[in-house]
Amino acid sequence: MLTIRTPVRRIDALAYSPDGAELAAGGVSPGGTEHGIVVLTPDGRPTWGRALADCPVSTVGYTAAGGHLLAVARHVTPSSFRGGLFVLDRYDLNARPDPLDDWMAFAVAADRLLGTVRVGGVHGRDERFVCRRLSSDGVVGPLWDVAGEAGTDAVGVALLPDGRAVTIGHDREDSGRVIGLTLAVRSADTGRVLATATPPGQTHGPLTASPDGERLVLNAGGSLFVWRVADLTAPPRKVTFGRKHCTGVAFLADGHLLAAGNDGTIRRIDPDTGATAASYSFTAGKVRSLAVAPDGPTAAVGTDRGTVIVFDLD
Repeated sequence: MLTIRTPVRRIDALAYSPDGAELAAGGVSPGGTEHGIVVLTPDGRPTWGRALADCPVSTVGYTAAGGHLLAVARHVTPSSFRGGLFVLDRYDLNARPDPLDDWMAFAVAADRLLGTVRVGGVHGRDERFVCRRLSSDGVVGPLWDVAGEAGTDAVGVALLPDGRAVTIGHDREDSGRVIGLTLAVRSADTGRVLATATPPGQTHGPLTASPDGERLVLNAGGSLFVWRVADLTAPPRKVTFGRKHCTGVAFLADGHLLAAGNDGTIRRIDPDTGATAASYSFTAGKVRSLAVAPDGPTAAVGTDRGTVIVFDLD
C-alpha cells in the first residue's frame, strides 16, 4: 500500500491514464492557492498540477488515445458561474485552454465524449446531452446534441464500448417537481432512444458501464442498482450501503465491482448476486473517489484529507 499526500485539499475525482503511467487527482482548490488537479506517477511522485479557473474539480478522465486529460471544474453562485470542461494536452503542459460550455459531467470511450451540459448560464434551465468526436488533437465537431426528453433534466451519462450512449435524467412536472427518473440507451450516431428503464424511486447519481458493455451501475449513494444492458426491462440488482454512503464505483477485469464507502471501506462485489467477495479498509479519512488501474490488480482512492492511497487487490 502506498499513501500519497497531494496539494489538493479534498480529492473528489481520480482517473488512471490508459497506459497506467499517470494517476490524475482533482478536487478543491480554494482561491487558486492549491492545485485543482495534480498528476502523479504510479510510485506517488507529482509531475505537474494546476488550478482550473479557481474552481473545484468534480470529474477527471483521459481520452482513449491517452493524449489529453479531461476535467470538469465549476463554481456556481446564485448570480455567477465560471468553469466548465477543460481539455488539457499531456504533452503541452503550458497550454491554458478555455473551458467548453457549462459541462456538468462526462464519459469518454474510444473516439467519443458524452456529457451533460447546461445552456443559458447560471439561470439556464436547458440541460442537454451532448456527444462529441475525439481526435488526436482533442475535441472536434459534434456528433449529436439533444435536450433531455420533455420535462427531463440531464443528470448522468455513460458510454458503452460500441459507442452507444446511456443517459439518465429527472422527470419533472410543469411545476418543476421531480416525479421520477428515466434511464435511456441511445444510438451512437444520432442520440435516438433505443431502450429505456425506470430506476426505483427518485434515486440518482453517477452511471458506470462495464468494459464489456454488458452491465450498467447507478450509484445512488446509499444503494447501487445494477442492470444487464440486454434486458433493461428486468428489475435491477440492488446492493445496499445504508449509512455507508457509496462515493465511487469501478469495474474490475474479472467483472466484479469495486465500490468505495465514505467510511473508508472498499467492497469487491459480485454484480450477479450482490455478495461481497472481499473488502479493504483504510483510516486516512473519508473516501471521496475511486479508480482502478488499467494494467493490473491495483486501485486507488482519494480522501477528504487530500490523500491518495494506492493498494493491491490481490
